[in-house]
Amino acid sequence: MFKLFYELPISVGTLPEEYPIKVPHFVLLLCRGDVDPDWQWKVAKWIVHSSAMTAAAWGPNTTKWDDAIDWALIQEQDEGRLDNARFILTTWHDDEPIEDTLEFLAPMSSEKPPCEGLLVLNAQNTSVPLGRIGYLLGK
Repeated sequence: MFKLFYELPISVGTLPEEYPIKVPHFVLLLCRGDVDPDWQWKVAKWIVHSSAMTAAAWGPNTTKWDDAIDWALIQEQDEGRLDNARFILTTWHDDEPIEDTLEFLAPMSSEKPPCEGLLVLNAQNTSVPLGRIGYLLGK
């Protein structure tokens, strides 16, 4: 399904220095309900400057995350830092099992151009422990 798979825990105020995937990929953001809006904005901008093609947010109040990514993309395009042709499909999944969200993403991994990787960003969501997504995907 995904040639590349990375699972990173991220916490408020921190982001990895280097984005781990350089090819077209999905982002699965495992969220918690309470988040610092300034940090959320930084994460959203970090994602829009990557090669992500789809960003799916899972957990409570996830519509705040897909909105942040949408608005970060719009702002970066308006200010000339990203090409206007850049597009990221954003989705939110706040009331479904994580397995259903993975099932939603799976068929898109074979679309053209293909998404070759999955980056799981665990933003302190305690209901999905580190390693669970890899286990579910057989990684």
